[in-house]
Amino acid sequence: MPGNDGGTQVVKNEIPEWLEAPVQANIERAQQISNIGYVPYTGPDVAAFTPMQEQAMRGNNQMARAFGMGTQPVRQGMPKAQTFAGGVRGYSSMPLFREARNTLRETRPAQFNAIAGQFINPVTGAAPAAGPWGPQPEEEAATATPTEGQAPPASHDGEWAMVGGMPVWRGR
Repeated sequence: MPGNDGGTQVVKNEIPEWLEAPVQANIERAQQISNIGYVPYTGPDVAAFTPMQEQAMRGNNQMARAFGMGTQPVRQGMPKAQTFAGGVRGYSSMPLFREARNTLRETRPAQFNAIAGQFINPVTGAAPAAGPWGPQPEEEAATATPTEGQAPPASHDGEWAMVGGMPVWRGR
């Protein structure tokens, strides 16, 4: 076949010098932002019935009773609606989130601390906890050891290493 001499083609991609500093700054900013952690939504997830909708349901109940049919209270089985900013009435899943988070904290404290230790304190803004989950000097990264709740696999020999700011267990 003409032109098919089995040669090798080398393609070299380089970041232009003028782009190196902005790229590095962007990576550093992304690392700072990643310390913020999860920010749960605290507003309403589902709208509550409006007063007119509730009145319509009551009217249907009155009509059903007039014809001898059974009825149920309008809000039976529903929690009381919460009022949010601007008078919006609805239901939020935030109480369920708090309950799940508190259960994790109570039943698996080491795991909870390992997760929470990766991010800033959401109340005080304090930096992430020290150790493998938080910021540390480069010379300490090579000798990072697990904190409470971060046991290495029992059946493997190896060591903790920092990769991209995260502790990784490297077996031998």
